[in-house]
Amino acid sequence: MIAGEPLLPRAPSSRTAVTHGLGIAVAGLGSLVGVRWGDFELGDLLGQGGMGAVYRGRQVSLDRAVAIKVLPSVLAERLEMRERFIREARAIAPVASPHVVQVIHAGSYEGWYFYVMELVDGPDLAHRLRAGWRPAVGEACDLIAQAARGLAAAARCAIVHRDIKPANMLLGPDGVLKISDFGLVRRSGDEGLTLSGQVMGTTSYLSPEQAEGRVCDARSDLYALGVVFYELLAGRVPFRAESTAGIIYQHVHSAPEPLAQVNPLVDASTAAICAKLLAKDPAARYQSAADLVTDLDCASAGRPLRFARVRRKRRMRLVIALGLAALAVGGGLAWMRVRAEQARVEAEHGEQARATAAAVAEQVAETAAAAAAERARDAARRDAHGRFAELRLPDQVVRLREIASGEGTIGSPADEGGRARDEVVTPVRFTRRFWISDSEVTQALWRVVMGTLPDQP
Repeated sequence: MIAGEPLLPRAPSSRTAVTHGLGIAVAGLGSLVGVRWGDFELGDLLGQGGMGAVYRGRQVSLDRAVAIKVLPSVLAERLEMRERFIREARAIAPVASPHVVQVIHAGSYEGWYFYVMELVDGPDLAHRLRAGWRPAVGEACDLIAQAARGLAAAARCAIVHRDIKPANMLLGPDGVLKISDFGLVRRSGDEGLTLSGQVMGTTSYLSPEQAEGRVCDARSDLYALGVVFYELLAGRVPFRAESTAGIIYQHVHSAPEPLAQVNPLVDASTAAICAKLLAKDPAARYQSAADLVTDLDCASAGRPLRFARVRRKRRMRLVIALGLAALAVGGGLAWMRVRAEQARVEAEHGEQARATAAAVAEQVAETAAAAAAERARDAARRDAHGRFAELRLPDQVVRLREIASGEGTIGSPADEGGRARDEVVTPVRFTRRFWISDSEVTQALWRVVMGTLPDQP
């Protein structure tokens, strides 16, 4: 439980919410509309998710509109859910940023647990994307910059969100974006209520380290923000598959299709920023949201990106040398001095050219070596049944089998031992290739990927 936190009372015994799959169907929470809990009145239901329902509300004393998040009683009966709910409110409260939804109050009333936030009277980005909205490149960069400023403020409070996605990014009528729903929050350096090896987050936006159940930090949030950035620019997420395991595999091993091929309107600087956010290795990403904001500002102003400045220094040495030569001429130095300076500049320029060529050759050689190594690994990932891939999850390795597009059959062959009489071999046609596990899905695997069991809420 939370350090220093007293034992929490049980939630009301009458269940007014039921679970369905992995989400919450708050069927009975409509009865809360119109009730008053101390200084707060509950109004219409605005939305619901895995950690509760959000209502439009009113703070009576100040007569202002607010949003009230309520933990359903079916979850409040579980101590770990109550603790997580309280931790969410406490984590957001000290974050001061116009790009993070502000917490006003937290408490309980007759066994109901709730906290009160500022009301953002606008849709989330997921609703807008589903409605067919596609931002221009500049607009997408501005939205990501706003989200990055919110994440920078959270990082100053040692907060890792762990569930950055369009549904948790609200856009007000004034165009200000605010990050919401810190239900999976943790503090840097503290595992809190999350067990090592447990996969947390939303599959399409998981960082590679989240997908493998490893400890994540603020750079995981930046990876997820890169997925959102790609989605805004391309109109789709970078990784899609028929199964959760297939998407997780791509997060860990596959490169997304280059943005320039998906959307020719995306400039090189913007594409480079997005690619850096989506680096598989956290050390290769932006190391802070503040650094990301700096590069987005550079791209917006047409200046070179911060992580490209090393190349600029080499060019500046040549410019300075030429400038010195011009000053020497202006000062009336002898012609031989001018020729000597020119020769020195030409020699330096030639040296730089040779260094540049060597660097390019080295990069080409590294790329060729990496491609050869990948071909060797790909050859090793083939057997008598075709191509396979291994997805490494905590405590186990899942083998995925590639099913190519084309025609095939489903069902056991007639000569298979133990075949039931009613089994039928059915011809099928696959319109595109996909990956499927080559073994049964165990309860343990389901828990690792989904965070719970099929028969549990």
